Amino acid sequence: MKNVTDILVRDVPKNTDLILKSKAKKSGLSRNEYLVNLLNTHVLIDEIEEIKNNYNEVLKHTLVALKENTEVMQQLIKMIEG
Repeated sequence: MKNVTDILVRDVPKNTDLILKSKAKKSGLSRNEYLVNLLNTHVLIDEIEEIKNNYNEVLKHTLVALKENTEVMQQLIKMIEG
């Protein structure tokens, strides 16, 4: 048995519903499937942002280390070449 629940959303503007139906159809999904995917994505956004921020921080540190290593290597080459 799946661990799911039902959600009833009231007072959705007709135009919003039409757009959702259209987007669902273009995606080859039912409106319900489309909305479930949309909700699942929405609840993961904070986690995805945190992972993205962590990745960017690691990337910054890596680039600094590469730059420092390159400078040291260039100094060593100058020392060796005379």
